[in-house]
Amino acid sequence: MKRAVWLLCGVSLMGAAAPLPPDQLERELTTLEQGPPLFGSLHRRTHALSAELSHYPPAAQARIRRLACQSQSADRIEQMQKAVREASRLIEQARQEQDAVAVADLTICRGGYYQLLGDVDAARRDFDTGLNEAKRLHAIREEGLALAKRGDMFSYIGRLGEGIKDQQQAYRLLHQAGAVGHARIVQLAMARTYRRMEYYSEALSHLNRIHARLVQQERHDELARLQLEYALLHLDSGRYQMAIDSFIAARHAFEEGDSAQDIDLIRIGEAEARLGLRQPEEAQALLQESAPRMNRQSDPSLYAYWELIQARALTALGQAQQALPLLDQAERFFAHEENQRFLMWLQHARSEAMASLQRYQEAYAALQLYLALEHRIDEQLLEQQQIWMRNEFAFTREQAKHERLKAAHALQQQKLERLVEVRFWRNLVYALGLVLALLAVAWLAAHSRQLRALAFTDELTGIKNRRRIMARGAGMLSKARRQQQPFSVLLFDIDRFKRINDSFGHHQGDRVLQWVVKCVRCLLRHDDALGRTGGEEFLVLLPHTNLTEADRVARRICQFVAARVFPNMPTPVTISIGVAQLKEEDGDLNALIQRADAALYRAKENGRNRVERAD
Repeated sequence: MKRAVWLLCGVSLMGAAAPLPPDQLERELTTLEQGPPLFGSLHRRTHALSAELSHYPPAAQARIRRLACQSQSADRIEQMQKAVREASRLIEQARQEQDAVAVADLTICRGGYYQLLGDVDAARRDFDTGLNEAKRLHAIREEGLALAKRGDMFSYIGRLGEGIKDQQQAYRLLHQAGAVGHARIVQLAMARTYRRMEYYSEALSHLNRIHARLVQQERHDELARLQLEYALLHLDSGRYQMAIDSFIAARHAFEEGDSAQDIDLIRIGEAEARLGLRQPEEAQALLQESAPRMNRQSDPSLYAYWELIQARALTALGQAQQALPLLDQAERFFAHEENQRFLMWLQHARSEAMASLQRYQEAYAALQLYLALEHRIDEQLLEQQQIWMRNEFAFTREQAKHERLKAAHALQQQKLERLVEVRFWRNLVYALGLVLALLAVAWLAAHSRQLRALAFTDELTGIKNRRRIMARGAGMLSKARRQQQPFSVLLFDIDRFKRINDSFGHHQGDRVLQWVVKCVRCLLRHDDALGRTGGEEFLVLLPHTNLTEADRVARRICQFVAARVFPNMPTPVTISIGVAQLKEEDGDLNALIQRADAALYRAKENGRNRVERAD
């Protein structure tokens, strides 16, 4: 959602104030040029300065105009178009005044509004022009702003590796220029990019660093609003209850500011999280609260997002026929925006709606599109992650080279300035020894962690191996008995897997194992566990799940795998599943698994590609 950042920045207009005296004016301009509050807006303060523009010196007027460009209203399409025209006018005025730095700054500003309008080519042209001009003028702040804007654009259109590279460089330049407010906004943008790259730990680390600084500065209003970013991170990583808690905290913060668009964005996000927890009634209630304000002319991307989640909610409530027109409308917008990720989610929602209407051929076609988009996005994500890794390696190498040159220069200076160097070298040796010792300890700790991970992970599929899944299952079984909660297991294997190996080779067999694991994992909950217990045999642990629910999960898995078209496989790949629920007479996990294994054996005898329950 390309307007997510702008949705966080609305405040109401306030009346103009009296002209500021020179020293106070300089302090105000310097503060604003360092960057706005993380979730604040320049609009109120720049509006007050612009109202008294004629009372200030020409140099101050130019700085105010540059700030005013960044703070124009852009909640509707016509406002964005007006902002582009105003930025163009200010660029021409700056050219006439021969203020090259202002021209660069205003060009970057205009590029941001082009991006909001969806004109990526015009935005890229303005960002590149502003960046090149800032480099020529050695304007560090403007160079950082251009990289930040371009990085945000790259991140949105899926060029995540290039986006994070620009954002990292922008962060360093803006800190160097003293624009700490802008640097903090870039750090927030970096967290979003890492979230899109599925580097959730990196994203969380950046958000936590921002949180720590806000706590230190006692900026409680911004701390509350930071909950929205945590909520989006939890939502993308599948931690739905944590996402809901953060969305609720964010909604309370935004309600105090009476920002309707912000609240609508939060409600839609919370509705998506509740659908993830299979709470369609609660999700529908949230969506209906925002329905009166949903308008394609006001914010097309927010409206399309609302349509997608509304369609999912209707399908879950058994109203799939009403969901289809919403999906068609949202698809046109996401296709125009070339938003592959939302198109993928939309096809999955359409497949579920068609299946609910028993239009299985259309459901299958939508599911094929979903899988094709998922494969394409996975390839793009892998490519962008590789770009990011190459950039990180190059940056680390250059930084190390720079540090080595710095150390050599410092040593030369020491030799020229001091005659006695014994103490210096002795201390240096101690420091190097300490560093080497710390590095050795760190290496040993990392190596130990890697060995531990290898000991409990199946190397081929990346899931838990037999030792780990059995240990996890024993713990879940004990907990289920203590809490008197239902606990079920699924035992499945791939039908005629030996024939696959014999016909297509063990390499293709390994790929089939990996693909089946990927299919199963996407249908499990966060608390469920999947492990490989044999060659083509797998175990699924389902806590808080009775036999009926486990049977339903197993059938969904079985049908999903059978419907998927695996590359280089002329015939469908199918699995057979045995389902068993924990009983009082089950002495341990092995006894429960033996009953599931017996059910699996019946599934094999009864024709394969089916699910059988244990007695």
